[in-house]
Amino acid sequence: MHYDTSCDIIVALGSGVINDIGKIISKMTGNPYIIVATAPAHMSKSGLGDMLAKYVSICEWRISNLINGEYYCEKVADCVRLALKKCVDNAYVGEWNRRDTP
Repeated sequence: MHYDTSCDIIVALGSGVINDIGKIISKMTGNPYIIVATAPAHMSKSGLGDMLAKYVSICEWRISNLINGEYYCEKVADCVRLALKKCVDNAYVGEWNRRDTP
């Protein structure tokens, strides 16, 4: 690996592997690290799909709590529900904007 030791900060532009590499170099050098995250449009749609699956995850978690006694935290479930609501609200706004545009 080539690394200029005169650098005083690690800046990563991207996501995924780029983010991971930035973290590793930051840890190895002791320099602070920032990321400017990017994602292709299809990744945003995939991310929304992943978030929507959280509805089922919360239900399964609660069922496991009732049947198996697994730990369940309503505060965490509420945080996930709030994040889901924001995602869904913004997804619908985007859909309506596209339909209203001539």
